[in-house]
Amino acid sequence: MKRSRLRLAGIRAGMLPALLIAALAVPAHAADPDPSLPAFVALKKDVEALRKDPEKKRFRHHYEKLIVRLQAVANTHKEGDKADDAAFVAAQLLEELYYVSRLDADRAAAVDAFLSCAERFARSSLVDDALVAAARLTPDTGKRRTLLARVAGMGNKADLREEAARQLAALPKETARSAASEA
Repeated sequence: MKRSRLRLAGIRAGMLPALLIAALAVPAHAADPDPSLPAFVALKKDVEALRKDPEKKRFRHHYEKLIVRLQAVANTHKEGDKADDAAFVAAQLLEELYYVSRLDADRAAAVDAFLSCAERFARSSLVDDALVAAARLTPDTGKRRTLLARVAGMGNKADLREEAARQLAALPKETARSAASEA
């Protein structure tokens, strides 16, 4: 009896390293799949279909329907891996809608969406992309300067820092008089 217990204890002890290796090899998210991923992938296909269809691109409701659905993914799955992507693509669609409509309200909505994406998902790799896009769309030179300076100051974290610095240098020099009038 004593011998069989020792033998079982030896098997258990011998299996422990193998079990630990197996447990570490399985990704933590495998047991708890990210619900934002399938939702975003399905919507991304719809976005690509819209972008490829010249007839659909002419009508506002096609954009609006996808924008609402993408924002719902970003809001519902805030902690998901694709929430930031969903918010960013929604902002891109608002920008594309502006290029179709040329309405100032659509441009303002796109700028707000890009800024919201950068603020809500501050740790995302898309922050610099969102800030540069907002700077590109904003008609306010002071705001554009602030946004580009923010990206340029992000250091190695921002893959668009050189582009932001280049655009910042290309902006007209700010004079004391224009700075006072903007304030």
